Amino acid sequence: FHYTGKLNNFDKIIYLGNVVAGFLVPALFLHFACSYPEQQAWIRRKGAAFLVYIPGLALLSAHLAFNFGWLRAATPLDEVLWLLDRVWLGYLCVFYLAGAGVFHVQRARATDAIVRSQLTWLRNGALAGIVPFTLIYAVPYLAGVAPNQAMNLAVLTLPLIPLTWSYAILRYRLMDVDIIFEQGAVY
Repeated sequence: FHYTGKLNNFDKIIYLGNVVAGFLVPALFLHFACSYPEQQAWIRRKGAAFLVYIPGLALLSAHLAFNFGWLRAATPLDEVLWLLDRVWLGYLCVFYLAGAGVFHVQRARATDAIVRSQLTWLRNGALAGIVPFTLIYAVPYLAGVAPNQAMNLAVLTLPLIPLTWSYAILRYRLMDVDIIFEQGAVY
């Protein structure tokens, strides 16, 4: 779903869902990268994983506060929201690039050939999806350039991320379905 701009109750729910997902998905991606195939030492500490989500939650809080009028600025709301959109886009690119970097480090440490193959596909998919988007769309947008047709085409590289993940799941058994079903049957 995508909000229509009518802002009836259903439209507000869809809009809020898009906003919340937009701010939390990059942190979720980085958290997964830090936890796969095994958790890194710093993330094992109690509550440390929450640190990954703090920037997204802070940006989400600011976005909602300005959007619903709980917080006001001297500049017009449109400019504040445009600034927040640019900050969000930078946050998205940085977290996805960081996740790809974590996959690269995890791949270098992996001893199992299948895990190395999985991490190669996850890393390459993240890089193939986010690097062109960052260079063609995000960097000019962060510099204040309004999106044009050429920039909008950069979004076509983003589906490479889930496509390569799907391939890694199917080809290299990223999620061992047999184990998941066995554990479900035991529970």
